[in-house]
Amino acid sequence: MVFETLKMVKGAERESLSKLERANKDAEELVIKANKAAEEQVNKVIEEADAEVEALIEDKISQAKRSANEIITEGEREARQLSERAQSKISDAGAFVASQVIG
Repeated sequence: MVFETLKMVKGAERESLSKLERANKDAEELVIKANKAAEEQVNKVIEEADAEVEALIEDKISQAKRSANEIITEGEREARQLSERAQSKISDAGAFVASQVIG
């Protein structure tokens, strides 16, 4: 009878160890799945952030191009005005010199 009880205890112990090993294996698989899901989520967030940063960079480049074009246009306008003033002054100076030579 002691032998049979011992056999039952050993059988129960093996069954418990088997269940424990299965539970550990299941837990490891769940950890692996959780890590994979977390990694996928992190990668998704990184991709979304990259897209946002890219859009911001493109917007800033576009703004810089517009500003540069405005500066160039304003510079060209000012250069034309200076050229017109210079031509007017040159004409005035030429007229003055001519009047001095003639007169």
